[in-house]
Amino acid sequence: MASTLNILEKYRKIIKDLFPRGAAWKLKNEEGSSFRKLLDSLGYEPCRVDEAALAFIDDVFPDTTTDLLTDWERLLNLPDECEQNPENLSIQERRDRIIQVLTTQGGQNIDFYKRLVASFGIDIDVIDVADQPPFRAGQGRAGDRLTNGNWRYAFIVSAPIASATVFRAGLGRAGDPLRSFSNPTIECLINKHKPAHTIALFSFTP
Repeated sequence: MASTLNILEKYRKIIKDLFPRGAAWKLKNEEGSSFRKLLDSLGYEPCRVDEAALAFIDDVFPDTTTDLLTDWERLLNLPDECEQNPENLSIQERRDRIIQVLTTQGGQNIDFYKRLVASFGIDIDVIDVADQPPFRAGQGRAGDRLTNGNWRYAFIVSAPIASATVFRAGLGRAGDPLRSFSNPTIECLINKHKPAHTIALFSFTP
């Protein structure tokens, strides 16, 4: 892409060639003359428009956009409920989020969920409950998962902890867990894209 000086020189020459020839106009060729400064000032605006047109080529693509970044986000309803602290996102992170929304086609297998969360830089493991043997009285043991009935439509997501909440005397209430773990981004993404009849369970690890 041409530099600003090259574009300015192009428009300066175009404007200069519009003036008559002759000794009276020789100042238009002298560097630093008032006439040369006039030519420069007349060339700045078409130069700016030219550069803006060239930059627009990058702006129409989500992976290189800058000036149209907010328009892309408005069209895709971003940031959405899955974005934590959107005001702290860098331009590149906002571009990556746009691309993720545009390219996510949906899916119902383990690889889909892994790719979905990987776009946020997070690795997860997905355990399909259907792969576990059904619980049977007399055969199952204490601690075995119950995989009967609707539990056939459940799956477990093992993910890193994003935050931990500890029970505090005087602030907590009866029934509150002594400690709970969460990763709101992962929970939101999985629940938003999973099939409606399935149940997503989350297991968070340090």
